[in-house]
Amino acid sequence: MVVTPDGIGGLATFEHSVEDEGAAVRLQRSGAVVVQRTRRGTVRICAGSGVVVWNGSRWLFKRRAEDYVSVLRCLAPHADGAVLTGLLELAVHSLASARVGATFVWNLDGRSPDDLRNGLVELGRAIRGPALSVARRGHFPALLSVESQVDLATVVAADGSVGPIGVRLNHSPRAAAVVPPTGGARHTSARRFTFDVPEVLVVVVSESGRVTVFTGGAIGAEISADQRERPASGGRVELSPTDARMVTCSGCGKQLLTAPATVADPANLPSSVCPVCGAAIVLEKNSVILGVPVPPG
Repeated sequence: MVVTPDGIGGLATFEHSVEDEGAAVRLQRSGAVVVQRTRRGTVRICAGSGVVVWNGSRWLFKRRAEDYVSVLRCLAPHADGAVLTGLLELAVHSLASARVGATFVWNLDGRSPDDLRNGLVELGRAIRGPALSVARRGHFPALLSVESQVDLATVVAADGSVGPIGVRLNHSPRAAAVVPPTGGARHTSARRFTFDVPEVLVVVVSESGRVTVFTGGAIGAEISADQRERPASGGRVELSPTDARMVTCSGCGKQLLTAPATVADPANLPSSVCPVCGAAIVLEKNSVILGVPVPPG
């Protein structure tokens, strides 16, 4: 139903179903607030600030995937913006909303999806699917189907085309020593892999609905449903990426990107520790660590 300030204005019909969260989010971009009740009984509200979902006992809120694009573009300015937006939308509004776990390794350096990364990528159990792309919304249902049937990683080329599916990610002894465990095996493996292979960006979708983006052994972004509305950048209201500067961690040796930030409550500023190894970092006043930047290819 189409509801206006004057009441019910009529019925809208669509060529395709908009029951998928991603479709509802895209429909919201017209400026409307989309209120749904799916066939499974899920109640969802899509507005400009994010998505509110009733899980049967409480209301949960999460930001839209596109709200994280600007933050991640600071860490990977050479990344294709359309592919980044599509990959995040696939992860957050298709896979996570369906509770399908997945890992995507995005080769931002332009290397072939078949590159073994000096033995850290195992293709022995990998399969080849049809020609799919994370940048094409029409391919999301097929990717949702295939990712629900595999546990290992999927490699994505720089242009968004999907390569081997079912890839095992390994890491070096140094990565195991420096990078602490994060969540389950899927997240820890992905995080340590990015420490060894800094030229990639890895997106991990948990079956609980959480989406984590790893760069250089650190968490670049984390998107999950919560009872509270939180800014996409972890307490930051406005960043100044033009004033960003690099600092070197004395613990792990990683280059970290920092930037001044304006916050409503200075107490919300993240602690000044290395997001990779946890070593203390000296920052300028009101500056925050954005993460570990992805080097250009």
